[in-house]
Amino acid sequence: MVGRTPAGSPFTPGYGILPTVWAGRDREFRDFDEVVAPRVANRVYEQARVVTGNRGVGKTVFLAQLAEEAREAGHLVASATARRGDAVVADLVADLARTLHASSAAAAIGDALGETLQRRIGLKVTAGGVELDLGAARERPSMAVLADTLATMLERTAREAADRDRLLLVTIDELQNAGERALEVVCHTLARVQTTHDRTTGPRGEAVRAYLPLAVYVAGLPSLPEQIRRSGSTFFERAMALDFGLLRDPDVASALRAFLDNVDVGIEAEALDRLVGLVGGYPYFLHLFGKHAWEAGSSDVVTLDDVEQAARAAEGDLARFYGERLRGLGDLAYDWLLAAAALSPGERTVGNVAARLDRTSAQLGSTVQGLIQQSLVRYEPGRGRFSFAVPGLDRHLRQSP
Repeated sequence: MVGRTPAGSPFTPGYGILPTVWAGRDREFRDFDEVVAPRVANRVYEQARVVTGNRGVGKTVFLAQLAEEAREAGHLVASATARRGDAVVADLVADLARTLHASSAAAAIGDALGETLQRRIGLKVTAGGVELDLGAARERPSMAVLADTLATMLERTAREAADRDRLLLVTIDELQNAGERALEVVCHTLARVQTTHDRTTGPRGEAVRAYLPLAVYVAGLPSLPEQIRRSGSTFFERAMALDFGLLRDPDVASALRAFLDNVDVGIEAEALDRLVGLVGGYPYFLHLFGKHAWEAGSSDVVTLDDVEQAARAAEGDLARFYGERLRGLGDLAYDWLLAAAALSPGERTVGNVAARLDRTSAQLGSTVQGLIQQSLVRYEPGRGRFSFAVPGLDRHLRQSP
């Protein structure tokens, strides 16, 4: 044990950082372990998973943890994070090539395909590794060419996994960033390769379809399903939706205890309750407030006073965090948020917010949709009201000058 010093803190505030202890999402991990992995590895078709949620709820960490566990189980894994534009297609092709190369299966690429990859997208495969330089492509690849190249690499890598009685896990993060053409290519190609199959004979002589062992997880903001539909792809309709909301308080409490138990530090019951309240179910806040509570004292027990100090110490971090989330908002959108924040949670309806702004609900329709797409608020259809997507944002708005 390093001791209760900053160097020994088990908390890691940041995005996409694998923590020492996993908080929540047990159901989603069980889904992979008990449904996806065994079915796909046995070459039975299984739906892709589309993970959606606001920033900071753990989508990136979930994909990274899933990939790490899949590799440890001997499966092949290829991952990409979408950037603005069409680059995600070439990035995924490159990681598929790296996966084949790292699995000592460079021969599976072959000279002919290697030449094609270099000519089309500037992907160079050598004994030393894989290099991607889109500017080095001898042709400017069309989306049709990129789609064909991606399909070829997906099938080649999936068949390598099948030869090992394993699966190929493909993960794509931040898919909402992809351009419309790239989104269509990625979704259409993944769906097509997932349904590619060989015909074999079962134990009683019956015809059996053996699907390629391809498991797919893509992640993005809540707007992603609608973006996929607008691209013309039916991918989302065929996929299973995994909605990542806020963590339940018992999961937060369990995670906090596990983080501290892992380094032989306890926590007072009142301190734990207060810390859970500060976190508000938001995974990023678990690490932010946990870090400050850890650094507030040096004993082997986190006290309520430590947590109160943490609440004060985190104020600057929170101000920067909320300020970044609000950056670039237009005046009307900001005024809508201020008006909603001034209402009690049960009063945050379309009509009530519009009345405070002296406008009609119809006049504010596009503004509200923009706030939803930016993951600042969410609409609760069953209750007919809005809630803030990030805990504490309403309080920050009320306290802003």
